[in-house]
Amino acid sequence: ADFFAEVEVLLQQAATHESEADEVGRRDDFEHRLARTLTAQTKPLSELVRDWDKNRDGDINTIELRACVRNSLAIKASNEEIDAWFAKADGDAGGALEFTELKRALKALKDMLLTDQAEIAQLQATAAEVRQKAKLVEEVANATAEYEASSAKYVQMVERPALDARLGAVMA
Repeated sequence: ADFFAEVEVLLQQAATHESEADEVGRRDDFEHRLARTLTAQTKPLSELVRDWDKNRDGDINTIELRACVRNSLAIKASNEEIDAWFAKADGDAGGALEFTELKRALKALKDMLLTDQAEIAQLQATAAEVRQKAKLVEEVANATAEYEASSAKYVQMVERPALDARLGAVMA
């Protein structure tokens, strides 16, 4: 078996896992941008809702959500992206996000980020394991190459008589 080729295969597998982890960390759809921005907020949810609720009716409508996404959260997003998330969060399809719906939707966003972080950690751990295996296979490859070189040298010494024996044979 060609151990050095196996090392290259393993290193490529590790790089693939690391690349996949990077891709998960770079997810940039609206929900991920919103989740990252909201989890960075230090205000309690009740204060955020009060800030977003411009007409003071206790609920957040699509116009208010669009305004808060673009203004207070400074997230670039189309109306379609915001409206799609709104519809997903509006569990009773009432046309407004009540505090409980908003709380549930924001928890789902936070859970999505936690799932992403767990996926990233798993991919990075797998990459590290594969790299460790590659290191061990490389050690075996080097030891095997060293053994083969020594064996070849030994065979050459056994099969090829010493200089004095060859001289004696020639003189005879």
